[in-house]
Amino acid sequence: MRYVCLSLLFLFIYSCGYSLVSNNPSKLDAVLIYESTPLNKLLVKNIKSNQGYVGLNLSKTDQVDLKIRIISQRIGKFLSATDKNLTPAVGSIEYSLEYEFILDDKIISQSFYDSELYPYNTSTDTEKENLGFYLGYNFYLDNLLLGIETSFQENIGKDNNPGPNLTGAVTYEKLKEIKLNIGYNFKDFVFFTYLGIGDVHPSWTSYQNDPTYVRDYWSRGFGIDYKLNENYFIGLNFDETTFDLNYLTSFYAEEVHKQSIRARFGYLF
Repeated sequence: MRYVCLSLLFLFIYSCGYSLVSNNPSKLDAVLIYESTPLNKLLVKNIKSNQGYVGLNLSKTDQVDLKIRIISQRIGKFLSATDKNLTPAVGSIEYSLEYEFILDDKIISQSFYDSELYPYNTSTDTEKENLGFYLGYNFYLDNLLLGIETSFQENIGKDNNPGPNLTGAVTYEKLKEIKLNIGYNFKDFVFFTYLGIGDVHPSWTSYQNDPTYVRDYWSRGFGIDYKLNENYFIGLNFDETTFDLNYLTSFYAEEVHKQSIRARFGYLF
């Protein structure tokens, strides 16, 4: 996709009256201005290796005819569809680039965007049965329940096959959540739904040197509890979680969509 950016550079230089033939002595002295990030370094490397073909003579000083400033560059991976099992089936890789040409007193801003669909599945395939802990408080208005609950789970699961074009394994662990519950008590049963926020620590073996952070973590679901006696109950709930996973070095962004079924056993104080 980056080579399309080079073709835009061809067009601009040609419009300035310079030849694109590599053996023509009339080349444009230029300097690349960019922030030192992995994506920018890779793009600059491609431009440098092709500078003869685009009619450029790259320099390290700013006393040049043309300045090329790379403003921003981003690669993102996003889920866009689900299959019949409610797990992501198709995603897209999106690439965007913003840059500008500075020639004399003229500034020409340019942008480029492209995307590609690919099969993808974030469902965990091993280590899915795990223990966790929760603590909450419920307030009753007759049969109406209002409550708050917090939970912690050391391990969530592992995905050994994230996609046909992706390598490594992804482990999700150290799940922390806080949720607001609303429900209804009917005899020995409590039916409830909830909405919460949280945090999780993902680890991808192929990107160990690229630290991550999670933002926009949302958890929602519904469930049912059954009172065994005055102090003990059992329950089952379906949980759906979405969060954005950002890689700090490569500026890679990924949207993760997870579902889980949780069995619970609790003690009433």
